[in-house]
Amino acid sequence: MPGKRDSKWQYFWVPVIGPAIGGIYGGLFYQALFEATPTLTFWIFSCFIIVLFGIALSKELKTATM
Repeated sequence: MPGKRDSKWQYFWVPVIGPAIGGIYGGLFYQALFEATPTLTFWIFSCFIIVLFGIALSKELKTATM
């Protein structure tokens, strides 16, 4: 196709994996907040999400300064 650019396949996991992770975390968050039963799974998943956001933010800041 004329004018078609790179598909950027390194980005494909965001719309595929992101909603699945968000759905799982949403369920755990609901259970922890409204049923007042924060499980070990909730805390582990929360730490995973924080680390994931930290990695993404550091990569974004690194590319923004270049």
